[in-house]
Amino acid sequence: MRGIIVASSPYNTFEKLYKAYENDLIVGVDGGCNTIKNYSIDLAFGDFDSCKGAVNAKRVYHYPRQKKETDLELAIEAIKNDVDEIIIYNATGGRLDHFLANLKLLERYSNVSITIVDEQNAISFIKAGEYILKKGEYKYFSLIPNTESIISIDKAKYNINKVIIRKTDTFTVSNEILDDDVKITIYEGSMFLIKSSDK
Repeated sequence: MRGIIVASSPYNTFEKLYKAYENDLIVGVDGGCNTIKNYSIDLAFGDFDSCKGAVNAKRVYHYPRQKKETDLELAIEAIKNDVDEIIIYNATGGRLDHFLANLKLLERYSNVSITIVDEQNAISFIKAGEYILKKGEYKYFSLIPNTESIISIDKAKYNINKVIIRKTDTFTVSNEILDDDVKITIYEGSMFLIKSSDK
């Protein structure tokens, strides 16, 4: 089962991108409930300071405005053990402080399969291990180091073999997925993986 979380953003990409699967758990986060008001919302989380009108969800979790967690974190925490993966929509546009905080949530919940998507990108957090990227709708990929890392990239436009990537390095940005699948191996460290299209 997938957890579909819709956050609050001035740029609504959810309706353009979402493809329903049977048994999807639909979760609205604060103003994101406005975006999905025509869907059957299973859960809603937040202080609802940016939500217009009543929230129509099967279960509503209302929190005070002053709290330690963001509304998005509360939603992730609540569903992370009940779903196989989480896809988050409407979490990249608007305020940059919110976007950076959302990226940190990918790190915090690195043991959960979470992807933030918008019209051009799919963002995830990866640690030591092997990963296969298929071209699909994405032509490019970037690896943004979260810590100093040792990685290999094979069968991409730009390949490297067991190279140390410092936290401040940028040369693993804007690589290309060619005809074959790309293999990424992280021997040590952690990185943000961003797959992008030409849109």
